[in-house]
Amino acid sequence: MHKNLTPKRTIQQLLLIKRRLFKLGRSFLQLLIIVFVRLLVMVLMFIFPSLRRRLLPKTKKENSDRLSSTTDIREKLPDQFHSQLDFLIQVLRVTAESNGDSKVVYPLLQQNLDKLDDNFADILRNWATANFSEVEAGVAESIAIYIGNFSNCIQQFPLGNKANNMEISIAGYEAVLKVLTYKSHRENWAMTQNNLGNAYCDRIRGDKAQNIEAAIAAYEQALLVY
Repeated sequence: MHKNLTPKRTIQQLLLIKRRLFKLGRSFLQLLIIVFVRLLVMVLMFIFPSLRRRLLPKTKKENSDRLSSTTDIREKLPDQFHSQLDFLIQVLRVTAESNGDSKVVYPLLQQNLDKLDDNFADILRNWATANFSEVEAGVAESIAIYIGNFSNCIQQFPLGNKANNMEISIAGYEAVLKVLTYKSHRENWAMTQNNLGNAYCDRIRGDKAQNIEAAIAAYEQALLVY
């Protein structure tokens, strides 16, 4: 009898190598797609700079004053999270009054690094959801823009825990998209989708492949408008 020239173990190793090469090729392709889409969006923003400006409209003080309506959320939060809720309101007000100026927002963030922890993203998400349901549409739109501008700041903030910063920015962008929709605010919606894609690209937590897929999906949404 002749012995099998390709042992079972060797076949398993070859299959394992094949699967790894397939995953590597897929990740490389996804990376190329992300780079291409990012460049395309940047070129379109350079050609049409008005798109970026429309995302940062002049803020209205009467709307920023509505940021304090947090009674229901405060009652549901444990006492140890109340200081983070207060800081959220404070930083959103500063973001609104400065029109998202990082030179104004960053010092405040630096003074409160301890509050930008794992819980802050959930507090932002829950507060935004509750607040949007309490105010009229025009105020909700303004608050969504404040949250979007804050998310831009925290995404690029060089200090603190980057993993936490990315989670906070993703929570913010996803909250914004509940108000600034494709039908009602097409350009703002597209820019927020692009920013969300950037945040997923830079995300540290979660499965890397899933983060890349989420980034590609967001970029593809943005390209529906650009």
